[in-house]
Amino acid sequence: MIDLVLINKTRFRISLLWLENQTRLLLKKIRLGPPVSLSLVIISDAEMRQLNWSYRRQKKVTDVLSFDLRRPNMPGISGEIFLCFSEAAVIARERRVCLRRALLWLIIHGILHLAGFEHDQVPLEQAKRMFLLQDKLARDFHV
Repeated sequence: MIDLVLINKTRFRISLLWLENQTRLLLKKIRLGPPVSLSLVIISDAEMRQLNWSYRRQKKVTDVLSFDLRRPNMPGISGEIFLCFSEAAVIARERRVCLRRALLWLIIHGILHLAGFEHDQVPLEQAKRMFLLQDKLARDFHV
């Protein structure tokens, strides 16, 4: 079972149905869960800066933050992923893709974190594994 909630807290219109469908396909492709309980929240710079300060003590905007909500020894995935709208717009320009595909790229990154992958303060080889998988999934989903 995949329990998936998408929330857009910005004033910008975004196709949440498309993102939901793509996220479901992504979760099936990488075989995470069951169960899967996931909230994806698209937020503003101000909200992202506040979250980043509250949880990471960094006074800057970041593109994506993932919060693992699983209890110890709980199977599957349970978490929240916060996506910064303006950072997704920057990624869209850099990657020459539409905004919803840039948001999907951030979702891929966030889900990999919930699956246990890391790239900060880990050995280089471990970070490389995460980015190689992220790049493969991005290609598979035309991001």
